[in-house]
Amino acid sequence: MQAITKANIFTSVFCLIVVIAWGQDPNFSQYNNVPIFLNPSLSGSFEGSYRAIVAHRNQGNNQFNEPFVSLYSSFDLRLPIRYDGKVLNDAAGIGVMFMQDKNSSIGWNTQNIYVSGAYHKSLDPTNNQFISAGFQMGIIQKSVGYSNVTFADQFNGTDSYNDPTNELLPSNNFAFSDLNAGIQYSFMTFNQFGGFLGASIAHFNKPNQSFYQNNLLFVNSITNRPLPIKYTVHGGFQIPVTEKLQIHPRVLAQKQGSHLTGMAGMNIRTILNDVSNTSLHFGASARPTIVLGNNPKIESLIFLLGLELNELLIGISYDAGITTLFNGISGRRNAIELTVTYMGRYNNDDNFCPKF
Repeated sequence: MQAITKANIFTSVFCLIVVIAWGQDPNFSQYNNVPIFLNPSLSGSFEGSYRAIVAHRNQGNNQFNEPFVSLYSSFDLRLPIRYDGKVLNDAAGIGVMFMQDKNSSIGWNTQNIYVSGAYHKSLDPTNNQFISAGFQMGIIQKSVGYSNVTFADQFNGTDSYNDPTNELLPSNNFAFSDLNAGIQYSFMTFNQFGGFLGASIAHFNKPNQSFYQNNLLFVNSITNRPLPIKYTVHGGFQIPVTEKLQIHPRVLAQKQGSHLTGMAGMNIRTILNDVSNTSLHFGASARPTIVLGNNPKIESLIFLLGLELNELLIGISYDAGITTLFNGISGRRNAIELTVTYMGRYNNDDNFCPKF
């Protein structure tokens, strides 16, 4: 009985991962802290000269023996634009991003590496409005391990799954190219009221992400699985309440294939010390989801705590699952996420950039 249970778990996880692989990209609740993943036009969109970010998301501890883990790291530069010996208000941004999404139960692993470029055009002499456009290109590598996966025909009739299988398993490692692009408008007024609105399109080259793409024994519907285009719209405001208090409403909407999801909520920023540039952030959001053909639902509530200490930003968030992820998979999708951002040569100018 123990062997049967173990085999069923491995098979269920394998099937679930394959469904996800043909569905959606990873989600980060602190999406403003994974900027190059959110929108290529955010490369170099910050207050400083360089920025380094790491993020870790752990999801599914209450559902699987091994959780889904998403890792993100990026480094980008903001470069001044010079023309005819003068420094313009415009700026350029270049960056590199690495991301990994994995589940150790069957050795599932997706690794992404991208290079990004963006141009930030100042729209007024006071340098308070910018329009940004960016482009991104990269490589996605997918792999899966078969050593921990068992199938029904491997059961030896007594107590284990050690017989050979007749399953036709594809190559377990391949890579493909990917292209993304995005734009964003941002503004900041003299009284620290600001806002932004951005949009991006990911995977617009529709790369084939099927493990079976080089196997002639399968039908075209299996060998040709384009990665669905992902459309993203995101926006928000910075609203000063007092000299020490600001509210930051946020909204995000994404569509990929038959999936529509988003986040809506608000952060509160409390300035503790102007000299050391120390602030606390508290926030709460809701994540609604819709799978076409099904009723919409609130998947989770997200709670955020952030610390801003001059050049250093630290954020921790918790996703409290409300509804089950899939039929037949018990439990709700809870997740915890940690982000650390360092901005070098920080200069608190008027270029509005959301921090959380």
